[in-house]
Amino acid sequence: MKVAELNFTVMYQKYITIEADDLTELLKDKIEVHQDDCYAVCSAYCTEDGMLMFNVLSIGNSWETCLRGMDNPEMLGFFTMEQVFNR
Repeated sequence: MKVAELNFTVMYQKYITIEADDLTELLKDKIEVHQDDCYAVCSAYCTEDGMLMFNVLSIGNSWETCLRGMDNPEMLGFFTMEQVFNR
């Protein structure tokens, strides 16, 4: 069974905090990124072709206080599975 057939975006929603390190630099067009911002709160979803993606909701300097950007009505950015796991 294909992941797309499971209606992943409808049936499953999970928020995770990832150690994004240098990936936060990719978000500079949406939010001010500080040198110590190395964590990102993300939600995971699958594209129609089955690719796992992470949309960034907020960033911060620790996983406990990763809230900057949470009040933004738009996503701060998107990371692919390869970007997150192969950095």
